[in-house]
Amino acid sequence: MPPPEKKVFKSLMYSVLGGLLVASMIFVILLVRAEDSEHFLTTNATQRSFLHLADTATLVTERGSITIKFEKDLAPNAVANFIKLADRGFYDDTIFHRVISGGVIQGGDPTGEGDGGPGYSLIPEVSEKNIKRGLVVMARDGKRLSGSQFIIVSAKRVPDLDGTQTIFAEVTSGMDIVDSISRARTDENDKPYSDITLYRVNLSGN
Repeated sequence: MPPPEKKVFKSLMYSVLGGLLVASMIFVILLVRAEDSEHFLTTNATQRSFLHLADTATLVTERGSITIKFEKDLAPNAVANFIKLADRGFYDDTIFHRVISGGVIQGGDPTGEGDGGPGYSLIPEVSEKNIKRGLVVMARDGKRLSGSQFIIVSAKRVPDLDGTQTIFAEVTSGMDIVDSISRARTDENDKPYSDITLYRVNLSGN
C-alpha cells in the first residue's frame, strides 16, 4: 500500500490536470466566440440602440431618390446594422454593382466588385413574406448574410425566394428610380457598364 503522502500527491496532480483541462476547454470556447465575433454581428443592446435613430431612409442616387421604410419587426438586427452604417457614411459614393433588368438592383459594396463589406456577416432573420416588388433584402453570402450589401426587388414577384430572405425595408417612393437603374446596360457579370452612384443615405423619422 503506497504511503499517504503519495496518495495526496496523486490526488493533487489529478486536480491540477483536471483544472488545466477545464481551463483549456474554456480558452477554446472563448477563442471560437472571438473568431465568430469577427464574422457575425449578433443582436445585442448596443446594436439595437441604433433602431431608435430612424424609421425611414432616403437613398440619394445619381438617377434620383429612393425612400425606404424599415421593417423593424421583421429584421431588427439587419435594420439596426443598416442604420449604423448609413449614419457613419459607409454607403456614401458607393455604386450599384449588380443589376438584373426587371429583377433586382444590388448595392452596398464599398469595393464595387460584389465581394466587399464591413468585415463581418449578419445572422439571417428569415421572413415568411412573399418576395415582391419594392422589398429591400440583405444580400446573401453563402449561408450567411452580407454585412452591408442590399438588394431592391424590381420584379413583380420572385416566388423562388419566398421564405428565404431577410427583409429589412420596403420602398415607399422612388420605384421609378429603381426601374431606371434596373434598365442599365450591363456586362456578363450583371455590372453596369457605367457606374450608377449612391451618393449618400439620409436617415429620418422617429
